[in-house]
Amino acid sequence: VPEYIMNPGVEVFSGHFSGCPLFIISAGPSLDKNVQYLKEIGDQGIILCVDSALKTLLDNDIYPDLVVSIDFGTHNIKYFDNIPSESLVLVFDPEVHPEIPKRFRGRKFGMNLPGKALCDWITSYIGDKGSISKGLSVSHSTFSLALEMKADPIIFVGQDLSYPRGAWHSKGSGIFQKAGFSHEIK
Repeated sequence: VPEYIMNPGVEVFSGHFSGCPLFIISAGPSLDKNVQYLKEIGDQGIILCVDSALKTLLDNDIYPDLVVSIDFGTHNIKYFDNIPSESLVLVFDPEVHPEIPKRFRGRKFGMNLPGKALCDWITSYIGDKGSISKGLSVSHSTFSLALEMKADPIIFVGQDLSYPRGAWHSKGSGIFQKAGFSHEIK
């Protein structure tokens, strides 16, 4: 909460990227085969990535413009372990695990999640830092932020809707896992 209060909010991004291509990078398994193409973006668009995709991008010398982190789980801290964050920009909400904004050394921007008790309470005291819908995942929040920024077009990379070969995260994400499927009916 102190990091959220001390840093500016995402309202500064609102509507300022009209007509600018924006790439949302998620950590789905397809990121592994498509990450090489992201190097070609250069200054032709904005790259927003979810926290779990950050290591994959950095391992490929791709530096996102914004990294979005919203989850409170302890396992999310590892997405930022050994990351040189001084030149990166973090977008986070008050519900994120407190160690993430505390350890992050780059610029930070808070976002309000309307309808969440903690966010509504803080907003009642300090004002709205920019309301972004949380949705069901960090990818949803990143998309909501892109819409608020008025970016156009919005391109998704690594936002997989299936689990090819049983994998549900990219290998570089730090949480690469494979699912075991059984054809046995019980």
